[in-house]
Amino acid sequence: MNLRDIAYRCVSSCIIKAEKRCFKLSSGKVSPYYIDLRKILFGDPECLDVIARLIYETYLKNEKFDILACKALGAVPLIVALSLLTRKPMLILRERPKEHGLGGMLVGPVENVRGSDVIIIDDVCTTGSTILQVAKIVRELGGRVRKAIVVVDREEGCRENLEKEGIELLCLYKRSDLGISDEWLREAYSKICIESLE
Repeated sequence: MNLRDIAYRCVSSCIIKAEKRCFKLSSGKVSPYYIDLRKILFGDPECLDVIARLIYETYLKNEKFDILACKALGAVPLIVALSLLTRKPMLILRERPKEHGLGGMLVGPVENVRGSDVIIIDDVCTTGSTILQVAKIVRELGGRVRKAIVVVDREEGCRENLEKEGIELLCLYKRSDLGISDEWLREAYSKICIESLE
């Protein structure tokens, strides 16, 4: 079995379909399914390793860049694994500023961001808001963001929103690759999400 097949099995095991009420996503949207990649990124080192190696082989091996970046917390294990594979430093955006020690919103080599090519990593992308938050801060520090890599693109506007900001989205899997069709989504949304809101 090759890396892509193993990674597919790992990612597929993280799909949870709603039965009674929809999930609220970090984007604020509701959805009849949830992809809980934290289950494998934090809890299954073998799956984490396979996914990181697949991203490395597919997108990073021959890419010229200086720093990897992500927002805490979901993508942190993945960015650590990718940093080890690429031998590139990482930058992590905190949820809120640290109020002790050196403080600040960022962990990592902030002083090296100016003039650097930064690739943003995320686990799952819906609208791209998390990636755009990281990109905004990196750009304010003088870094360049041209690409973002995610494990799963939910196909709900992320690619288009990033393109408007000059960022190319690369993904291992799209929602439709994982057996979640537009037809199932429409039916499940109208049955579960609409009913649970009433």
